[in-house]
Amino acid sequence: MIDTGFAVVAVLVVGMPVLVGLAMCFFGIRAWVRARNLVTTGTQISATIVDNQQESHSDGQMMFIPVVRFRTTDGREVTTALENAQSHRSHLTNTMVDILYDPSNPQHVQRAGSTTGGGVGAIVLGLVFLGFGILAFKLIHSAMADPMLDITHRFSAG
Repeated sequence: MIDTGFAVVAVLVVGMPVLVGLAMCFFGIRAWVRARNLVTTGTQISATIVDNQQESHSDGQMMFIPVVRFRTTDGREVTTALENAQSHRSHLTNTMVDILYDPSNPQHVQRAGSTTGGGVGAIVLGLVFLGFGILAFKLIHSAMADPMLDITHRFSAG
């Protein structure tokens, strides 16, 4: 008989990495597809870096996301963050950078030349999580099938 506490731990050890891995793969593929669509349907233009957004991460590192301003082909002025160009160093203001923007939604921009939108990194990390979950499942399953290795039994004092 399988101990309930062991079953909960086994589900968490296997289930959580698999769920995280699947989510990362999903969002990575989504970012990749969006970036590829923007490469095929977007308009390339030069934009000016006007500011930096700062993000503080839990490990104490600061990330800088350039804020760009550009004029669309129909004359609208747009100011937006260039999410796929974040860096550990501040971006120089008044510097020109080539971008792609979506003519139907000019706030949707990416740095020209980026074809993955950061999706590949998320997919690779998601696959690592999936691999860990599958390995943990195989180890737990083989340990439960081995009668000489009763890892589901709790030892009781007495």
